[in-house]
Amino acid sequence: MDYRESRNGNVQIIELAGKMMGDPSSAALVKRVDALLAAGVKMVVMDVNEVQWMNSQAISHLIACLTKLRRIGGDLRLAGAAGKVEYYLRLTKLNTVIRTFATQHEAIESFLKEPPDSSLPLSLAERRMGVAA
Repeated sequence: MDYRESRNGNVQIIELAGKMMGDPSSAALVKRVDALLAAGVKMVVMDVNEVQWMNSQAISHLIACLTKLRRIGGDLRLAGAAGKVEYYLRLTKLNTVIRTFATQHEAIESFLKEPPDSSLPLSLAERRMGVAA
């Protein structure tokens, strides 16, 4: 898996490409989110438009990123999920926990319209997925 980053205002954009297989590059994504958190970033859009495949370990890495962001009052939003990626998000019900958007632009705009609210309790879906407060 490869990724590149950019910034749009306060929103960090991470564009992922290739296969997310829970390998060291996927695990490095969690460490990168840690570094972003240390730098004060609270809003992240991961664009998965160019991801062809993901396995359960990669999904656990997405959940780890989501959890870390929500713990500090931030949020993770996904853009461009299609094909196998969209299928696995639905199969695991992760699409009920992480907000998904058709395009990167829509995901970025969602942060402007609905910024994360750290005062909200975890939803039932988040508790079932193991997203800790």
